[in-house]
Amino acid sequence: MRHFPIFLDLTGRRVLVSGAGEIAEPKIRLILKTRAVVEVYGEDPNERIRGWAKDGWVALFERPLLESDIGDAALLYCASGSATVDRAAAELGKARRVPVNVVDNLDDSQFITPAIVDRDPVTVAIGTEGAAPVLARRIKSDLEARLPAATGALAEVAATFRKRASMIGSPRRRREFWARFFDRDGPKAWSEGGRSAARRRLGSLLVEALAAGSPRGSVHFIDAGPGDPDFLSVRAKRILEEADRIIHDPGTAGSILELGRREAAFTVRGLDGIRESDLVRHGRNGEQVACVLSAGAASVRVEAFRRHMAACGIDCEILASATPLRSTLIESAC
Repeated sequence: MRHFPIFLDLTGRRVLVSGAGEIAEPKIRLILKTRAVVEVYGEDPNERIRGWAKDGWVALFERPLLESDIGDAALLYCASGSATVDRAAAELGKARRVPVNVVDNLDDSQFITPAIVDRDPVTVAIGTEGAAPVLARRIKSDLEARLPAATGALAEVAATFRKRASMIGSPRRRREFWARFFDRDGPKAWSEGGRSAARRRLGSLLVEALAAGSPRGSVHFIDAGPGDPDFLSVRAKRILEEADRIIHDPGTAGSILELGRREAAFTVRGLDGIRESDLVRHGRNGEQVACVLSAGAASVRVEAFRRHMAACGIDCEILASATPLRSTLIESAC
């Protein structure tokens, strides 16, 4: 990863744009979605940018960017369409340690602007390191089709409910609560009665979650197969995405571990280092545990784990990878 993705708070901060023509216009339009103070520098601005200036959306200076303009700017976009002008503006910004983006020039840029799916306050950013803009736009279109228009409004409703949701003591139950709201109940309630219906549904979901009590723990042994996440079953991927604790051997591919939640507890431990007592303790604490094992791990020992968990009243399953060959973990359980 060459560019680290972050979301920068631009409220009240100055964003400078060197250029006032058709190349600068899309960048300005994007920045205007934020709460930044937008300053545009360039000769012969086009009609749209003049209109934004007239309406007070941007401050327009019909001249080239000067060193004295940089000040405490948060970002600088160089979008004049002239390589010479852009290079000069970029040098001014870099000299003052202001992050610089030179449009269509990845090597001279210190940051890039991703493709964005805007469901304010929900924002999805898609980047390809500048290598495949067409692919980024395709992914953007797919996500826009999948995310309902009400997604942002539901997020705003949820934000007003966060303190009440903290009454759900179990982190796992809270995740289930929010997943149910955003995946199913929230959109349905919104379509039937808008914001007020969505709020009422949150209240009823909270009552149900509090009545459900503590979740039941579980242990899942996942065969990593050849190390490619595409060979994992849909269920195995879902278990990793939801697991509270992920125990994996040193050889587990990073691409598989990326499927786990960032908040999950990750422990590097081979099959021989996993203790039954630890798994029992985690299960009785209501945790969902995923043990990711490399292909060829001792299947007899895994089956012994499964039987011990069952004897202790803890749900346990063994999940194969979807390779053409049968999983060595599953073969022993058949």
